[in-house]
Amino acid sequence: MGKAVIAIHGGAGAISRAQMTPEREREYVAALSTIVESGQKMLAAGASALDAVTEAVRLLEECPLFNAGMGAVFTRDQTHELDACVMDGYSLQAGAVAGVKHLRNPVLAARLVLEKSPHVLLIGEGRKILPSPTGWRACITISFPLLKGCCSCRRRKRAGRLSSTTTPLPLDERQKMGTVGAVALDLAGNLAAATSTGGMTNKLPGRVGDSPLPGAGCYANNASVAVSCTGTGEVFMRTLAAYDIAALMEYGQLSLYSACERVVMEKLPALGGSGGLIAVDREGNVVLPFNSEGMYRASVLCRRYADHWHLSRIEQGRGRVSQTHETDTCEVLVVRNLNVAFRQQDAPEVQAVRQLSFSLRRGETLAIVGESGSGKSVTALALMRLLDAASSEVNSEGLWLRRRNRQVIALNEQTDAEMRRVRGADLAMIFQEPMTSLNPVFTIGEQIAESLRLHRGLGREERCARRKRCSIRCVFLRRKRCSRAIRTSSPAACARG
Repeated sequence: MGKAVIAIHGGAGAISRAQMTPEREREYVAALSTIVESGQKMLAAGASALDAVTEAVRLLEECPLFNAGMGAVFTRDQTHELDACVMDGYSLQAGAVAGVKHLRNPVLAARLVLEKSPHVLLIGEGRKILPSPTGWRACITISFPLLKGCCSCRRRKRAGRLSSTTTPLPLDERQKMGTVGAVALDLAGNLAAATSTGGMTNKLPGRVGDSPLPGAGCYANNASVAVSCTGTGEVFMRTLAAYDIAALMEYGQLSLYSACERVVMEKLPALGGSGGLIAVDREGNVVLPFNSEGMYRASVLCRRYADHWHLSRIEQGRGRVSQTHETDTCEVLVVRNLNVAFRQQDAPEVQAVRQLSFSLRRGETLAIVGESGSGKSVTALALMRLLDAASSEVNSEGLWLRRRNRQVIALNEQTDAEMRRVRGADLAMIFQEPMTSLNPVFTIGEQIAESLRLHRGLGREERCARRKRCSIRCVFLRRKRCSRAIRTSSPAACARG
């Protein structure tokens, strides 16, 4: 079985619900769908990851909805300065251009720098930076006749809203979403990444962000990951965000999700940075996290089974949650360094759980095995936030749950009201207590169905179907187990009985 993956993004930033009409949102979604499917078809036909990301970013540059190529925003002087970068994970070669003013597709110029030049980054205007006349003819010039955007820029300048510093103004309805980019894994197992941007609205002429810098806004290495970033460029440069993810995976032995979470949710905000990224690792796992108000992104996974292809859409949308990630084997529950202790009056503190870490992927069953009193139930109660705060202390480096709506939440940061919406609907526990586990007529299936009835409002027939899927497909219980008492599945409960 072969696997090929491509993911694209159209920029991270503030997405105004008031200004985002259904019609305009459909335009964005349609553009993302068309472009990501084009890349998928290339990969399915055997194209290289480098070709796929180059073409995907070229198409994003052609779309005026996004801040790249044809949709580039204006500088303070009402000009355009475009940047782009491509990187091949197989050879670790990279090509980039910065400050180009009259190229329709800067990503093609960056690709030419990679293939036709001994250099990595060239800065200049249009024709002057390209290595050959042949290369120049491959990149069409453009005069950017975007009068509406120019008039908007002039209005803000007259109103005194045009800053002479490089501090970005808040995004509004007249501003495009930031950078565009693509990452891909091809059938040969090679990774590639590409990033392109029209720059920061109202930026000082000459300002260059992270997009054309390998390791900052774009990175690919077959040994680990391909990454394309979007957001506060200065912070991405200072943290070398794209390379940092690769280093955390290669040297820190972190998973793709954990590495991206640490960079996007911890390191960038610590320096005042906002934005997001898309990443695919050498196994074909995809992560699309962001800490801004939203990010346009889409990805497609295609698998080759013998003589046919199976396609599955992984993620598509603009999003308004802190983080979204999804793969065919995504982590739905992540526990990092969980510690639980109980305080006793006039007695030493009891450490029930110490430095427990694990993750659960979609479709997996995780067994936590231990004798009575080892902390199994306490772990579940801690995740459910059902321990008495007055007598217990729970701390961790992170407890993350992927909800049914694909939102990833930090369990330890939810309010009591928010947790009540999570319990039973997204996270449930079969309790081992006398009133339930020793009840001779209350079955496993009925307890699963009870949560579905109380928290999802499902009818009897739908509850029966759901509980069978939960018990047989997710927990891998035999069908006949659903009609048995809870105590029959628990040696500890039997012993207590």
